[in-house]
Amino acid sequence: MIRILKETSTGELVLNPDNKTFGRSVYICKSKECLTKVMKKNKLSKILKANISENLIKEIESVLN
Repeated sequence: MIRILKETSTGELVLNPDNKTFGRSVYICKSKECLTKVMKKNKLSKILKANISENLIKEIESVLN
């Protein structure tokens, strides 16, 4: 599973942070199908209440490869 976190203090979106970082987070499975599903329906931005940058999407894709 991949954890994506919106940090409470800064509002920054972080991929796979340590367990000591607090904020709103979402987990997605490590497959391109899961990423496609959540991006198609814009679920990540709705759950995290933030805009998902292209850099973060590329970072997630690199973890999947």
